[in-house]
Amino acid sequence: MTKINALKNELTAWGKYCRGVESNLAGRIRSPSGTIEEIGRVGIFASGTGFLDQRSDAIFLPEWVQAIDNQVNRLSPKMRTIIRAEYAQSGHIEIRARRVGLSVPAFKRALAMALIAMLSD
Repeated sequence: MTKINALKNELTAWGKYCRGVESNLAGRIRSPSGTIEEIGRVGIFASGTGFLDQRSDAIFLPEWVQAIDNQVNRLSPKMRTIIRAEYAQSGHIEIRARRVGLSVPAFKRALAMALIAMLSD
């Protein structure tokens, strides 16, 4: 049970990071606590986008985020969608399940299967 709880914690942190990147790319203003969290996680606070090549789709990902991305990307497309819906998207479970076209019980079963697949990888 410890391994699955550790995986859930890693995926929760990964999801928060993904949502934070998406919200910053969408132009939302970062809260002071979000700034402090970024400094603790990445080691720097990036203000502005002057250092980015605006024509580039490349975004720097910390190693731990890239490692989880790689692990998620090895899953089947349906399992990837379930993991992303659970950890990288917001909303109540009914909303997340509906986004992927499943009932809540089916969503929970598919999520459990995806987590087991990630652990056995």
